[in-house]
Amino acid sequence: MPYRILVPLWLCLVAALPGNIASGQDVAKSAATSIFRQASLSTSPSIVNARRSASDGTQIRVTVQYLMVDSKTRNEIYAGLDRQSIISSLQPPRDRERVDLAQALPRVSMTQTIHAPARVTSYTLSSTEFNDVLSKAVASPDSWVKVAPKLFLLDGNDAEMTDLVQRPFVIGFQAKDQSVEPLTHVLDERTRLRMIANFSDAEPGVPPAMELQCELTVMRILDVKTDTVFGIADEPLTTQVPVQQITTASASRMLASGQSLLIDPHVSKARAIGPEVGNPILSKLPYLNKTFRNAGPRTVEQHMILLLQPSIELESP
Repeated sequence: MPYRILVPLWLCLVAALPGNIASGQDVAKSAATSIFRQASLSTSPSIVNARRSASDGTQIRVTVQYLMVDSKTRNEIYAGLDRQSIISSLQPPRDRERVDLAQALPRVSMTQTIHAPARVTSYTLSSTEFNDVLSKAVASPDSWVKVAPKLFLLDGNDAEMTDLVQRPFVIGFQAKDQSVEPLTHVLDERTRLRMIANFSDAEPGVPPAMELQCELTVMRILDVKTDTVFGIADEPLTTQVPVQQITTASASRMLASGQSLLIDPHVSKARAIGPEVGNPILSKLPYLNKTFRNAGPRTVEQHMILLLQPSIELESP
């Protein structure tokens, strides 16, 4: 039975962060004014594979980088890649399930589901293409690069890395003992990456190629609407209706030494970019300062791109 190995404590970060969750009722404010953030990293090797990899001294180190790039930079990145080598997969929306009215139904029931087409794109990067993609993201003032902790894999074993934010929402109310209490529901905003690697046969002393399989799950709160409920209190009560998007993208590629994997889950998010900035000299001149200043902050649509850069390490004889 697989067991779980915990990583060093400095890789597991837990922090309570303040947040602003809008609520329409004073009674709900205390239950919806904070978020909980957690980042964790773990592996779950089997005993057999762990011993096998330890015996030949071979392991895989994967450098993980999350890119959030604006649309212009994203287009420039794809323009620099070989179009014939770009692989995309499309999942069309599913059909709505039909309710059988002949069956016994509850007095009141409702199911809300939002369907949308999903797409994932992957590409095998050479070392030159990898540096080019990274330099385009770094050079863009409307993009940013987040370097995550490195993952170490053994042959045939998986590793997982999660960045989690939990947000409470007041989704309803209930009458209890002459009072009205809010019903709080917690939703996750999560980016979870799971990976597994398998070595191919190679000559002694030569780094083998590897099959890298990964799954990226992105959970985001797209919007928080409000709704009004009746019949619980003398006055109508306002509740929150969060809209959560869950995207799961999978990719599998055979990578040679020096190659990296690009995964685009087609996930975007609006982000405010910077306050008002200007030329450090011209913006201070009287009467001319407004001419040489840029208004801000600006809202930019950023797209997630994941870069996985594995390296095979052989123990020196």
